[in-house]
Amino acid sequence: MEPVTTPVIPGRLWTTTGARTPGATILVQDGRAVIMDHGMDMPTSGDLLSMLTGRPGLTLVHLVWLGWNQGLSEAAPEHVPGSWPAALPASVDTSPGLALYRVGAHQAVAYYAPDAVVIAGDLLAPGVPELSGLTLAEARDFLLWARGQDPQAATGSRGVALTDPASVGRAIRTRLAYLETLEETVRDRVRSSHTARDIWCAGTWRAWPGDPRRHLINVHAAIAHVTGVPMDADAVRADLSALAPAAPASPDPVAA
Repeated sequence: MEPVTTPVIPGRLWTTTGARTPGATILVQDGRAVIMDHGMDMPTSGDLLSMLTGRPGLTLVHLVWLGWNQGLSEAAPEHVPGSWPAALPASVDTSPGLALYRVGAHQAVAYYAPDAVVIAGDLLAPGVPELSGLTLAEARDFLLWARGQDPQAATGSRGVALTDPASVGRAIRTRLAYLETLEETVRDRVRSSHTARDIWCAGTWRAWPGDPRRHLINVHAAIAHVTGVPMDADAVRADLSALAPAAPASPDPVAA
């Protein structure tokens, strides 16, 4: 099934629509396409690749992983070069104006200077960022950096498409406020020996949009930030598996 895409910069930049998987952002310049993967699964990757490679006059020239590989590498043609967060070039030769930045060990962002667009993956996930692949400090530093670029548009995972400066500014402010609340809440509760699940169950997060599971991941990341103890992936998985099936993610008022 051909993916549905949302134009961010008409004729040049699109992002996939919908929250089923993290999706991707696509940049096209002079018939050359670059996929910036936010974490697509293999079926979605295959559908997007089929759509792009089937377009007359369009050549897929590069793949960029902005986060975890969830299936694109298995679906991608072997001849198309790719870039990963762990070994990220500063730019893509075939795409003038596209700069790549490593944010954490497993996360990267892109910035398309000609149109001042930030392409941020899970850092601009619906409602709140997801901190599964980076620290709270790294997320905050990126958001402050992004604000300093005076972006005119932005994309995030799961269909977030912000097409004017005001909505980008609101999105960044909202996420910075969330990270501040997250750190303050966790710092206060950790002193009383609360666990991540205890803190999550306290309900502070109901005031924020976004998938409840994402908030639980973020609590674990904030505890690691506050205590200096690395996040325990097994503990995160155990807490997530103990939850009821995920409720539908709250709509992101910034991305609507």
